[in-house]
Amino acid sequence: MGAKESRIGFLTYDEAIKRVTDVELKRLKDAFKRTCGLSCYMNQQCFIKEVLGDGVPPKVAEVIYNSFGGSSKGLHFNNLIVGLVLLTRGRDEEKAKYIFSLFANESGSYVARDEMEKLLRSLDKEVP
Repeated sequence: MGAKESRIGFLTYDEAIKRVTDVELKRLKDAFKRTCGLSCYMNQQCFIKEVLGDGVPPKVAEVIYNSFGGSSKGLHFNNLIVGLVLLTRGRDEEKAKYIFSLFANESGSYVARDEMEKLLRSLDKEVP
């Protein structure tokens, strides 16, 4: 994938592009080039505005951006495709792994209750 591996290690770019048509992939590449200019990376602000839209809370958008492999350098096209394919055409098992990875510790082996509650509070100020 790009310069920084996304946290979506269970879905590769090669597997992801098999789930989109050639026309869709070309349209996504063209849109990426238009929004990023000469850079090979999409910054977080552009990702939030152009990919997610206004309806996504900022903290959620930041978590998604980082989970796709975004960094201070930006988000590489390949990582963007993997993330978008996972969210829109991923199998249930892949989506479950992705959601677990958002809450898991650095090693990815478990979810700490207090960390999950902290994230949920930051999103909507309440824990169910």
